[in-house]
Amino acid sequence: TLTAGYGSTQTAQDSSSLTTGYGSTSTAGYASSLIAGYGSTQTAG
Repeated sequence: TLTAGYGSTQTAQDSSSLTTGYGSTSTAGYASSLIAGYGSTQTAG
């Protein structure tokens, strides 16, 4: 499980859970759950 704040970048593998704040970028693999805030970019496999 990854949790990041403002302007953060997250990268996770399978079965990961990402939660990001404002202006964050999240990249996750298979079977992942991404929750992002305002102005975020999410890429999931």
